[in-house]
Amino acid sequence: MTIHEILTELRMKWAAFAVLRDQLGLKETVRVGLAMGRRPDPFQVLPEPADDRDRDSRDQIRPSVNLYLELRARIGEDQALKVVRDVVLEASLAFLEANADQLDPGRYLVADPEGRVAMVNGVIGRFPNSDGVLEDVRDDGFVFRVTTCRFVNLCNDIGLSDLAPLYCRGDVAYFARGSVTLERPTTLAEGDPCCEFRFGLRENGRSKRD
Repeated sequence: MTIHEILTELRMKWAAFAVLRDQLGLKETVRVGLAMGRRPDPFQVLPEPADDRDRDSRDQIRPSVNLYLELRARIGEDQALKVVRDVVLEASLAFLEANADQLDPGRYLVADPEGRVAMVNGVIGRFPNSDGVLEDVRDDGFVFRVTTCRFVNLCNDIGLSDLAPLYCRGDVAYFARGSVTLERPTTLAEGDPCCEFRFGLRENGRSKRD
């Protein structure tokens, strides 16, 4: 792992720990953490990872899947889902803060078309769970259409499809507050044929598409 990846993982773990501590208390959080460490790999029933992107995707969501399974056994399905929803949101925000900030509107606006494509692809490459097509690259934004999400596939394959939408919430929350806007009318997690990410650029607090 690179230094950037190590620091990102630490930020995600701290964000998750903070949520659990607030909701469960410190002692119960420690107990749950220790119990999670004894759980078998939830993906052991699946074939071996097909490639590094598949392996990295499993590594990224394994803790939250194990957390859900442990909490479900302790506090029931509904409450476990609520806690994990909050944990995943905060961990997702930590991941995006470490990786999506490379999408700088100032650099994007002054770049030529090839430079814009390279910049966007550089950011997309940090998200091993998704495969898709970059299209409609314009001055005021671009569209990235995700055709495969490994998070969704993994959740479905182990019979935990209710977890899949939880991994979508961080994107909307993150881009609601920054200099890049996001509209996502469809998601694979909700059964749509793709996740359509429509990105726009804000100027002085307003989107250029407003």
